[in-house]
Amino acid sequence: MLEKCNEAVKGAHKYIKDSKAQDFLRQNKLCPPPKGHWTMTFSKVFSSEDLPKSFFGPLQSNEYWLTFSFTDGRDKKLGCAR
Repeated sequence: MLEKCNEAVKGAHKYIKDSKAQDFLRQNKLCPPPKGHWTMTFSKVFSSEDLPKSFFGPLQSNEYWLTFSFTDGRDKKLGCAR
């Protein structure tokens, strides 16, 4: 997951034209992201067994909360887990 995050940050450089934003991306380690409210979207059904074992460790040790929201594909909320 962290590898995917790092790839996304590297790929963002070509879409960002603001020099201050480019400097921020270059100088800061964004993965895992800073504390706050972040949304991660998955487009397929998965279970916790599908995730790498290291996925939850950094989130727990750095006081992150991992919240899953489930929808029916049309933005109707089906449930939430934390």
